[in-house]
Amino acid sequence: MLEKPVNSDLLICKNSPSNRFWLFGDTGICLHKFHYKNKIGFPSHLHDVSSLVVCLEGAVECVQFGHREVLTAGEAIITTAGVFHASTYCVNGMPTSGIVIDVPVTLLRHLWRLFCPERPVEGLPVLRGKIAHSELASEAASLVKYLESEQLPFLSLVVRIATLALKAWPAELVGERSPAVEPQLACWRLTYLIDQMHSLPRAGFYLADAARQVGLSSSHLRLLFRNSTGTSPQQCFQMAVAERACELLSQRDLTVREIAERLGFEHPSHFCSFFRQRFGTSPGRYRRRPACR
Repeated sequence: MLEKPVNSDLLICKNSPSNRFWLFGDTGICLHKFHYKNKIGFPSHLHDVSSLVVCLEGAVECVQFGHREVLTAGEAIITTAGVFHASTYCVNGMPTSGIVIDVPVTLLRHLWRLFCPERPVEGLPVLRGKIAHSELASEAASLVKYLESEQLPFLSLVVRIATLALKAWPAELVGERSPAVEPQLACWRLTYLIDQMHSLPRAGFYLADAARQVGLSSSHLRLLFRNSTGTSPQQCFQMAVAERACELLSQRDLTVREIAERLGFEHPSHFCSFFRQRFGTSPGRYRRRPACR
């Protein structure tokens, strides 16, 4: 849910299991601090903002422009507004933490013109690849410590981290694209919802509840979600359940019955039917495959 502190234009969303969000009023900037203990994947999607991702612990995989990058501690990537990308956290099996700063298209172009005048672009800056930058990582780590002390973040510090990244990006990895971007589901809303989907039981997702939690009507959420992902919220939830099932099957100490209970299925046979429909095999046979051993 959203809360608004007294005498502040800062909105805080802090109910996501693995994320906490800070929205800076009319600027359109959103900061989110993430900490994932288990592997979680975000299917191919796009936003109407560009997002700076700084990994401080563990590993994050991002696929964009057909290229796969794996971020480890101290590395950063910027996903481009209006471009499909997919990401996976905890790809090395270790807890993964860091920050994401979402910057609207208009503001990103302004910051680029202001801080990178020697590298002019006419459209929206596109920053490919990844970078390792000690000052950027240090500033991001300091911000996380500040947030963990329950202090409200300063917009100037968030913008400083974003501009540090822009100035550090190698010239050979900078391009541009049209700044026109179709309306999409806000990055923080999509992250919040998918994070929730990975923690809910099989029958625990309701569109009306999800829409209320992110401040949208059900019809508007359905439309923007499909614009961003190409699928419906309900279909994405089913994929999240299937992904969790595969992760749990890789844990050899859990029985199929125990996995079915954890996922919220009333009976193991219901889980087996669900699994077979999506993967064409039973949970037991899937578990016996070499990749699961």
